[in-house]
Amino acid sequence: MKKLIIFLTVLAMAISLFAGCGSTDDEDVGGKITKLPEESSEPVPEDDAEFESGIVVGGTYSNEFLGINLTLDDNWVFFNDEQIAQINGIVAEQFTDEDLKDLMENSGNVIDLYASTLDSSCTINMAIENIGLLKGSILSEEAYVDLVMGQLEGVYESAGFSNVSSEKIKVDFCGAEHYGISFSSVNPNGYDIYQVQAVYKAGKYMAVITATAADEHSAFALLDYFYSGEPIYNSSEPEVPSEPEVPAEPIAPSEPTATGEFTAGIIDGNSYVNTFFGFECELDDNWYMYTPSELAEYNGLSGDTYSTKEALELMAMGDAPYLMSALTYDENYYVEVIVEDLGGLYGATLTAEDYIDITLPSLDESYNETFDSHESKMAYVEFCGQQHAAIVTHGNLSGIDFYQSMICVKTGNYIGCVSILALYDDVCDTIASYFSPIN
Repeated sequence: MKKLIIFLTVLAMAISLFAGCGSTDDEDVGGKITKLPEESSEPVPEDDAEFESGIVVGGTYSNEFLGINLTLDDNWVFFNDEQIAQINGIVAEQFTDEDLKDLMENSGNVIDLYASTLDSSCTINMAIENIGLLKGSILSEEAYVDLVMGQLEGVYESAGFSNVSSEKIKVDFCGAEHYGISFSSVNPNGYDIYQVQAVYKAGKYMAVITATAADEHSAFALLDYFYSGEPIYNSSEPEVPSEPEVPAEPIAPSEPTATGEFTAGIIDGNSYVNTFFGFECELDDNWYMYTPSELAEYNGLSGDTYSTKEALELMAMGDAPYLMSALTYDENYYVEVIVEDLGGLYGATLTAEDYIDITLPSLDESYNETFDSHESKMAYVEFCGQQHAAIVTHGNLSGIDFYQSMICVKTGNYIGCVSILALYDDVCDTIASYFSPIN
């Protein structure tokens, strides 16, 4: 299904956006951050110095080449090497610093940093462009901003954004004043987004740091997390994360979860319990429910660990992770629980019906490409003793009829989708009855 997240590459700066950014408190934008130094005498690269990528260790991004650092707490997640490769358009099983250097040499620009809060309310990214020795000697940060601003608004408007507005500004970044761009717009789903970009010249390279939030003040505050000098780590000694241990069942901690706090739920054999969404599911011996380690692999994770933490990290990357997946041994019937984080802004404004209105067109498009025929529509179905909005589908593939019911349960800022698929016969209502409310 199509996420409520839109990802764009804009000109050589490769500016990336999250369309669903929630509001944040002024005193705690995206989480509390270690107090950082404001100034440093660290030199920037010489004009002929060659690009070096940054590294992430202990919750800190450090780029010695540029002389800047970014330290974030556990409310944030940094994109790993594979994800950085993907947003740079590289498909590789292993991705190294040399690959990023090659990309810079061949294309002239790379995204070296991407970080997001776990609730997707704020994002920070940095794109770096090689402007060459000649331009590097004469092109200032202000002139660079002037060059790109004229094209920026048109790119967003062509992508479906409205009320697009940009302004050249001066911002404080790493203890010094730099030129940048303040940008606001209304995304295709009708919600405001704000971005602040700082342009940071280093020799023949221009780094564009983009902070995205739901309001202007929060976007500016995100730039304060950068600093120069020696990197600061969240722990006394920076450590590369060790390999995750194989967890014991269940997939989420058994301790009570605070009211309103998201949890992935608990799998125990053919039983699934999710106190956050308020339902449980019990399947008989005709079914097989994925174990936590199998569910981790199903979600594309490399380790065996799958818990609430992993689900939140997947959502921070824009994914809609599977919390439970089961099928009958004859593979005629399937049931899955999928979750999507709408963010603070969408979570406060979108209903389950609104979510379906947004999702249904992209679902139709996907099914048109996959199935011989199908009809999908919104309907209300019985689930856990109440009527819930759902997308119900009847289709055909190679002469086999299939029936699907995707029941939407909204709790807080999250949408839980119980997806039921039945081949040959429409027994979706029967399978839905295997779920019951938690009293």
